[in-house]
Amino acid sequence: MSLNQASKPEGYGSVPESRVVAPSSWVAGVSGRFVLSQERRRTATDLGISVAFAKQGMTGAGSGPASESADDVKIDVTFRPPTFAEGGYGWKPYVRGLYDTEFTPTEDPKTHVRNPRQMAVRATGGLLRMPTPTWRRVEIGLAVENDLGQPNLQYGVQGALEFERRFGGRSGNIAVGELSYRLRNDLTYFLPSAGDKPNNLALRYNMVHELTVPLVDELSLAIAADFFMYQGKVATNRTPGTSMLLRVGLTYDRLWKPRYQPFL
Repeated sequence: MSLNQASKPEGYGSVPESRVVAPSSWVAGVSGRFVLSQERRRTATDLGISVAFAKQGMTGAGSGPASESADDVKIDVTFRPPTFAEGGYGWKPYVRGLYDTEFTPTEDPKTHVRNPRQMAVRATGGLLRMPTPTWRRVEIGLAVENDLGQPNLQYGVQGALEFERRFGGRSGNIAVGELSYRLRNDLTYFLPSAGDKPNNLALRYNMVHELTVPLVDELSLAIAADFFMYQGKVATNRTPGTSMLLRVGLTYDRLWKPRYQPFL
């Protein structure tokens, strides 16, 4: 379950991002990410699949049919140095390809006309710092994106930062569950281009504070505050908008190494 409190300026109705067009409401949904990694002597490859879906029920006078506040399917592949590459925790190059789509298209809340389905293809290349127990992800790079549903080639920059702090551990010879705090930041900014339309976003910034409390094995209680900020690229939607999600749910997080341990 989550609470979405949105500040919605005018001019964003045609943007193919569910969190941009969704109103303030209570929502329920599910999300997950699966990553398959292969590490070789000099290079490593990560194949990731992310899914997020949440539907909200509007109540009260004038409420319309249920709408979606999250609807994402992302497939990405990353080429990077292996985890224990020479040079320790220094900066290393990486290249990533991403396909970002959705289960159902967004709908303009004013006209109730469905927007073209999001089919964004993005290529990113830059530098990353090898992960440490505290700084799980630090990346900065250049990005090129084109939405095949509404073509417009865009160039920009992308950065990511993930911090983790664990509390607890062992008390003598007794294992104690570890509380975990994570701070995740993702920022993408695209430069102005000749083909910019109201559906294009210049700025996407996502910040997530998450606290996980272990329950049983890899199952944890997760409490998160998810902040999303965006800004359009044309005169009608240059006023920044925001979306805040407060989430409480169950999280299953596990690292599995084939041939060395059973899956279950």
